[in-house]
Amino acid sequence: MASQIEKKPKHHSLLWVVESLEEEPSYLEKPMFGCLAVYLHGRLMLVLASGEEPWNGLLIPTDHQFHDSILKEFQDVVHSGT
Repeated sequence: MASQIEKKPKHHSLLWVVESLEEEPSYLEKPMFGCLAVYLHGRLMLVLASGEEPWNGLLIPTDHQFHDSILKEFQDVVHSGT
């Protein structure tokens, strides 16, 4: 009988960003391309990335039409160019 190895979840340095959302019943975390995707109500809301630039930080999935207003409102947000 083969022994099963239990995988421990990795701690992500940006989990503090979503701590207040974790109590939401629809909250879901899923690995995505080496990142951690955060869903609410079945919709992708944030991606926590800790890889090489530009994939390091908090990724905000949104439609292109909202990019300019987000960049104006949040001065520290940088467009990834993708």
